[in-house]
Amino acid sequence: MDLLSQLITTVRVSSPLLSELCIGRDSCCIIDAFLGAPFHYVVEGRVTLTRGGETRELQPGDFLLMPRWTTYEIANGTGATRLRLKDLADAPNLQPSFEALDGALRVVVGPEPYTARLLSGIAVFDAMSLAGLGRALPDIVLLPDAANRLRPWTQAAMALVGEGERPAAPGFVAIASRAVEMLVSVALRDWAAFAEHEAGWLRAVHDERLARALNAMHSDPGRRWTLADLALRAGMSKSVFSETFLQMLGETPFDYLRRWRMHLATQQLLDTRVSVAQLASELGYRSALSFSRAFRVTNGCTPAEFRRR
Repeated sequence: MDLLSQLITTVRVSSPLLSELCIGRDSCCIIDAFLGAPFHYVVEGRVTLTRGGETRELQPGDFLLMPRWTTYEIANGTGATRLRLKDLADAPNLQPSFEALDGALRVVVGPEPYTARLLSGIAVFDAMSLAGLGRALPDIVLLPDAANRLRPWTQAAMALVGEGERPAAPGFVAIASRAVEMLVSVALRDWAAFAEHEAGWLRAVHDERLARALNAMHSDPGRRWTLADLALRAGMSKSVFSETFLQMLGETPFDYLRRWRMHLATQQLLDTRVSVAQLASELGYRSALSFSRAFRVTNGCTPAEFRRR
């Protein structure tokens, strides 16, 4: 599996919220910080998104995801009519709890005519997905002019919005979760493959030398890698490899390897009944005790305690 695919496989949405966001002319929707990663796909009209002093102009076909949610605004035109999303009577499901994020609704902001329409939602990633993605993604993931590439998934999501406005049919939440998961995954794949990345994991993926070392660690996480081994895979001297890796990814090769092993460990503990001793051996630890100690340092609990949660 290539490195980009390994990133995408970490996307697991535990609870979705889908909505059709309709914004009237010269109106502004203020969206306060909350749980999860909000996303917007512009269906119709042009809007301006402002977040922390940064402004983005969005047009039909643009997709935007914010992995780290802070308060932001979406304005249609001048934005003279300003409304907070949480205060809108048309959005009763927007309450500060995960349990509420399981439906679909139509949110109307400002007076008619509603000249801007967005497919909007919240992807509440499970903890391990967020840990895996967080270091690889910027504050704003923007995929411009994505209408053709995302059409099958945006159409499916819009259909679910209509279905969710009625009394939810059995299985709605599970299907909506998969729809959001697919939409976000495809958008991340395209963004990761084609966007310019200044630094970080995604820039390293596009560096042939570092990508070879990363792929080696990902493919064989249980091997007792040495700096010489990894530098050889990258075709670099040990000193240049260490310096380049740290500069590009912000951590040493062995800190990265430890994080990758812990990420795999949490997935295995959640998804399988593999024993702690076997998992320790598969991930390159000399004993279950040394693995448990490393796991506690990273996750604040032992593997057994994590599995019981």
